[in-house]
Amino acid sequence: MSETIRDWSQIDHYYSKLLESIYKQPEDSGHTDWTKDALDRVFTLYKDRVNSILDVGCGTGFVQDLVSCRYEGITLGKHDYQDAKKNERNVKRGDIHYLPQGNGSVDMVLARHVLEHSPMPLIAL
Repeated sequence: MSETIRDWSQIDHYYSKLLESIYKQPEDSGHTDWTKDALDRVFTLYKDRVNSILDVGCGTGFVQDLVSCRYEGITLGKHDYQDAKKNERNVKRGDIHYLPQGNGSVDMVLARHVLEHSPMPLIAL
């Protein structure tokens, strides 16, 4: 019984299927307007306390153009990453489950449209 519980092959298989479901996210005014509004609210509430943002599931990293603080984006999508680099955005390829940052290294984490791609959303959170 314990061998079955610790058999991660099913999770690995499911994760591989989720990775296949990542699609190129084109920039559009709806997402941009919603994100601007959310960021305006955060910066209004926390004024000078947000000096760095980690944008997990950043797509092409368009948020970098909306903020004046230190920005880093993480994306799994190969095509989004390539587009981000073409636009000289500070984006790395990475996974929400294995973030390179340590505790307290950023002031705010922004995550949009990422939990549905996680086989373990509680661990991702």
